[in-house]
Amino acid sequence: MKKSRLLLLMLPVLSCFSSSCSSKDEPVPFTPLNDNYRNFYHIFVSSFADSNGDGIGDLNGITENLDKLRKLGDPHGKNSLGISGIFLSPIHPSPTYHKYDITDFFGIDPQFGTMDDFKKFIEEAHKRDIKVILDGVFNHIAVGHPLFMQTINDLEKNIEVCKFYTTSTDPKGEGYLTDACYAKVPNARRFRFKRSDVKFPDGYSNRTQTAGLSKTLSETYKLTYEGFAAGMVDLDLDNEENRKLISDYIKEWTKLGVDGFRLDAVKSYYGEEVIKETKNFEIINFISQEAKKVNPDAYIVAEGPWNTSAMTYQSNTEIDSYFNFGSSRQGFNNSELHLSMYGYDAVNANLVYSWISGLEGKYKRPNGTDAINANFMSNHDIGRIPDLFVRTRDGVTGIDLDQMKLFYAIQNLVSGNFFYYYGDEIGMVGQVQNNDIVARAAYLWTKGVSKYKVSPKLEGEDSRTLEYFQPLDVQQKKSDSLYNYVRHINKVKDYYPSIARSNSERVENSDNKILIINKTYKDEKIKIVINLSNDQKVIDMDGTLLDSLEVGKGSAKLAGGKLTLNKYSIAILDRGGN
Repeated sequence: MKKSRLLLLMLPVLSCFSSSCSSKDEPVPFTPLNDNYRNFYHIFVSSFADSNGDGIGDLNGITENLDKLRKLGDPHGKNSLGISGIFLSPIHPSPTYHKYDITDFFGIDPQFGTMDDFKKFIEEAHKRDIKVILDGVFNHIAVGHPLFMQTINDLEKNIEVCKFYTTSTDPKGEGYLTDACYAKVPNARRFRFKRSDVKFPDGYSNRTQTAGLSKTLSETYKLTYEGFAAGMVDLDLDNEENRKLISDYIKEWTKLGVDGFRLDAVKSYYGEEVIKETKNFEIINFISQEAKKVNPDAYIVAEGPWNTSAMTYQSNTEIDSYFNFGSSRQGFNNSELHLSMYGYDAVNANLVYSWISGLEGKYKRPNGTDAINANFMSNHDIGRIPDLFVRTRDGVTGIDLDQMKLFYAIQNLVSGNFFYYYGDEIGMVGQVQNNDIVARAAYLWTKGVSKYKVSPKLEGEDSRTLEYFQPLDVQQKKSDSLYNYVRHINKVKDYYPSIARSNSERVENSDNKILIINKTYKDEKIKIVINLSNDQKVIDMDGTLLDSLEVGKGSAKLAGGKLTLNKYSIAILDRGGN
């Protein structure tokens, strides 16, 4: 795939508040960097945009709304969110709403459209300098996948041979089918079949299922198999045919224009036991190598690990990124920073810097090169972040929008990529309770419109989202909306590459309600000043004021060596040669 040419766009100065600014200032050149540091947008296709009125989101719906994510030829145009990467949840044929139980790795689910629709989506995304990554679900397939169904039928046909199990000849351990059975049904080696009364060897997850098996196989002969979840069959990733399937998948979709992959459930490839993590590392590296063979610039990001530091996996594999669950709702909800924000007056620079530096860390790959930190707030597994900012204060329950905006900004000032979950930018809520459908709700384009069969109804004031926020069309027109605040964050990140590409260096000061950090990338040297208090602050400060992120009326000012910064606001300064 050819690299996109750098676009040189002449845009007006974002904001100009320093005493040196005037109407005579020339526009500032903006050059998007053609690398894998991007503002990603995670789309659950069914719930985003419906183009044909069947009540289900589709690929053409996304294509029709690409200018709302990134304007053609003008990534920071009016009502453009400033998105430069899209991550699609699974788009392949599947019997379920979530699509993680795939029946055809090389097709498009008819609900979402056709292959031509997909090609058009990719073409239009690339015109806007938007990279697209797919959800690579390599650990398992659907029980209804033709390969598994045929294997079960073949086992039935050869039951006299396949009712026996090995005890010592199979190197994987006791309880597996015999070599004689594998000779009759070679595809059985692509799965982890065993007797239900025999434990899996160390290194396997011991999740067993019988769905799809006949009574003869499951009850009479006690056959079972390893399965990730209900209706899903684990693939044996040691099997060469399965590895070829992965390789062919990567080649095919990369040739269609896909720019990379998100790897689903990487800790389940072989199991989560520490002693077996090296097996997980090996297959992760295999996937990365196969992708880089086809496209050296392919971006690979993995889900998890949930319960182990991402640094452990990152330092043992060569892929670009692991999702940083410490930055997510899950990590934030368990942090001192979250608790301090509840107390309003308790939040301070020490806590915030500890949070930022903990997320940035030192993510290195085995060859010593920097990995890309992958931060996010929400997804279908953990629910949405705005829920955590519904507060009761002075007897009134509502959303603390000012603090939530501040947190959004802090998240995005951390080095690396940021992955928005669709609707984060308009404040959609949704907790994960009995299932994850609530966290996959229909995108609120307009008030009272709910078009998606997969999602719970969102009708007018009955929606908690609409109780605290407004739909997109309303927020676009309000300068102080969450949506326009997020647009400004993304604009700032695009203009100042050091924000995403360098770790934060704290600058000590005497006020613990003011956090000052330096960012440096090549010749760019900026200072970021964060007011964590509910009061206006005046700070001794040198440099040139470039921009500010404000939660209320007014704007930052720098004059006479004094920076005036409103509550919960952030200033970005050029620190020159310092």
